[in-house]
Amino acid sequence: MIGEAAGRVVDGEPWWQSAPNEVASGSAVRQCLIERCGQRFFGAVGVWIGLPERSVVANCEIRDLPYTGVSVGWRWDATPTPCRDNTIEGNRTIDPDAWDPAEAAVITQSAGRLGR
Repeated sequence: MIGEAAGRVVDGEPWWQSAPNEVASGSAVRQCLIERCGQRFFGAVGVWIGLPERSVVANCEIRDLPYTGVSVGWRWDATPTPCRDNTIEGNRTIDPDAWDPAEAAVITQSAGRLGR
């Protein structure tokens, strides 16, 4: 997990609106094997990137997951968030038939920009 979910409140507002300076920044997951996540909790994600900026998931092998390999963002609407300039590149997904056919290797869920 990289970053933080949207639920924390600061001064009565979601943290990412009232304290955007607290966003996780510059985290990286590189050259990793990510496998068999979600064996008991089928909604598990291999790498979850909540609301950070400038995070990288690169050159990983992601396999044997029932849901999504990489999920970026935490909003299903067009509300701007600090989630931006994240890079997902060069990853290899294996055994896509094991995944929920309604899902994908990478899902983005924020209005912020996604890098490469």
